[in-house]
Amino acid sequence: MSRTRIAVDNRTLDFARAVLGEGESLTHFVESAIRQAVLFRRARSEFLCRGIAAAAEARASGQYRDADTVLAELESILRSKESGQSPQ
Repeated sequence: MSRTRIAVDNRTLDFARAVLGEGESLTHFVESAIRQAVLFRRARSEFLCRGIAAAAEARASGQYRDADTVLAELESILRSKESGQSPQ
């Protein structure tokens, strides 16, 4: 594993050290935080790409779905999941 030095101000390091779990190293904490940030940013980027593609498809086809209809369908799915039933 290669090691890279990063500059972090002492106050931030103190905050990080204060929240370390039992037996957790600062290195592990930073590596975990970086991994989570990368995964979040990838997911956000993919989400935005899907949204842009869906908007382009809707414009090209002229077929749009009413927001109230979509929300009602999502609420129905949520209620079905909460009650343990299959969505209608």
